Amino acid sequence: RDTTVIRRGSWSPEDRRRSIYQYVPFQVPPGARGIVVELAYERRADSILDLGLVDPLRFRGWSGSERRRIVVNDHAATPGYLPGPLPAGEWQVLLSLHAVPADGLPFEVVVELGAAEPEALPEPPPRPERPPRRALPAGAGRQWLAGDFHTHTVHSDGKFTIPQLACMARERGLDFLAITDHNTVSHHAHLGAAARHAGIRLLPGQEVTTDEGHANALGAIGWVDFRQTTDEWLLAVGAGGGILSVNHPLAGVCRWRRPFEGRMPAVEAWHDVGPPFNRAAGLVAGPRWRADRWERFPPPRRRRAAGRADDLGRSAGRRHPWRRPPGQGRHLGGAGRSARVARRGGCHRGRRRRGVAGWAGWHGGPGPKRATAHSGGPRPLAFARPNGPHARPCVRA
Repeated sequence: RDTTVIRRGSWSPEDRRRSIYQYVPFQVPPGARGIVVELAYERRADSILDLGLVDPLRFRGWSGSERRRIVVNDHAATPGYLPGPLPAGEWQVLLSLHAVPADGLPFEVVVELGAAEPEALPEPPPRPERPPRRALPAGAGRQWLAGDFHTHTVHSDGKFTIPQLACMARERGLDFLAITDHNTVSHHAHLGAAARHAGIRLLPGQEVTTDEGHANALGAIGWVDFRQTTDEWLLAVGAGGGILSVNHPLAGVCRWRRPFEGRMPAVEAWHDVGPPFNRAAGLVAGPRWRADRWERFPPPRRRRAAGRADDLGRSAGRRHPWRRPPGQGRHLGGAGRSARVARRGGCHRGRRRRGVAGWAGWHGGPGPKRATAHSGGPRPLAFARPNGPHARPCVRA
């Protein structure tokens, strides 16, 4: 390696109060062949740092608290980060002070410049067989598509690669999958090849993630800066023709607490990963949410949507014991003849086409359950009756 830069220090609660985002600058000379960043600290429940990287021209990636070591060069990068030319000048290691104890959080950042390669990912699995499609009533020239709008891969905190997750989704009968890794778009470049390999539609997305709430930005809209305000997210996503949807709005520490003045196009009404996140379904009857938040969502005449998601792709275990495989719960979205999904007029009802009447929440467990969503007040927008031979998706405006 050519050069090593080391920064040691300690973050305090006062540092976090001043700004949750802190930057460790370092210089990259012309002709650098690669960059390796390593973050060291003692992680505990009250001591958590998130990791990202910024070059002189653009945001290069994010891995949150999932990685301690990242590699970037001109042709490859650790998942979550963008490969490409390494411009000379001041780069910055971006640290989010997610949790800092009262006595401070010592840390060490080591940056090495020189030839380096990221770890290789496993080969894609064989394409699985898709189970038979269910017969569901649909209007002329329309069909129901089963899918999920909230998933993660190794490009953030998921366990599986994009091809692995896509194959799992196909094997469980899904027609589409939105890949919404946290605060990054590094996965977007790989969606086409993985979709062709697995035989499933993969939709570009990103989960814009902060300590005060998460929102899915759906569409090929470029990276959304999570450090900005919610209204700036809305402008950026809308300008790119995408959809912004609040995730798990009542889910404990991940609940939505961010202020905004504009209209939120959509909200995740059911988050099917088990406790504590599935409490998000309570928004359909929660007077506090309606009183505090629904005035910022579109009124019924606009007929925007509420939806559900699995937040799948992570490993079940000590940290996430409730994680479930793809398709445990699913969206049923109607599509027109062009079968466009997750675009305005695709799964976003109202504009330009009427191919979808909301997002029908589909609960994967046994028993007569239904997910109900609201738009602008107490009127139901969409719900689905339970799985089974007599299941009938029902939509109300």
